[in-house]
Amino acid sequence: MTYEEFIKNMLGNYANFTAFTEGAAFNAHSLATKQDGVITNQTGGLFLFLRPHQDITEIVGQVSREISEMLGVDNMMMYGEGIAHATVFVAKQGPNYDAKKDKEFSSLKGKLSLVCQKMVTGTKMKKCPAADCTLGFAFNETTTILRGKPNIEFFKMTEAAVNHATELGLKVSMPWGAHITVGRFANHVDTTKVQEVARLLRSKTFSEGLMPYVEVCTGHYQTEGLSFKIERIDRHQI
Repeated sequence: MTYEEFIKNMLGNYANFTAFTEGAAFNAHSLATKQDGVITNQTGGLFLFLRPHQDITEIVGQVSREISEMLGVDNMMMYGEGIAHATVFVAKQGPNYDAKKDKEFSSLKGKLSLVCQKMVTGTKMKKCPAADCTLGFAFNETTTILRGKPNIEFFKMTEAAVNHATELGLKVSMPWGAHITVGRFANHVDTTKVQEVARLLRSKTFSEGLMPYVEVCTGHYQTEGLSFKIERIDRHQI
């Protein structure tokens, strides 16, 4: 896959979020949300991810709180600024997965650590990986995201990580985009509330400029009810 192909695929995925958001804002014919599969399955996993700059994580946390307050805490899984991230790949996941009870955890953790180090020391880059966030926020029937359009350094670093993980025997794939999850819907929310969410997201705009990623991390995540938790294992500054 080339960088251009990655961007084309990503924008195709974003288009679904854009269509839902624009439809909710201007022509909400029976649009409603439904429970996200991560909540339904109480999904957990082991993964490699990038942490964006604090300026972005604070905005993500703020928007997540505003949506939760708008819909009610029982209707939203919030993603606070402490867990805002862009996923590179997931090494293992499943319903009710608890990494600490996984017999493969030690082996997987070691492989993820090697990949994490390789991303930082083995990728030649002229610039830091970053993403243009002027595409803004959008949502579909299950999830709200901040859409990022990454630079080629993001693509190179991610591709190197996936290739190295594959060499180590991990079954992983490239991410479908450079987005940050803002929140997941927990229940059916009717058209009126969907319109309110759309108007809120459309009011949140970004000036020109790239958002840098400042850390590459490994960790495991767990879903407990409507709480999404991440425990970091490795953490390297970029």
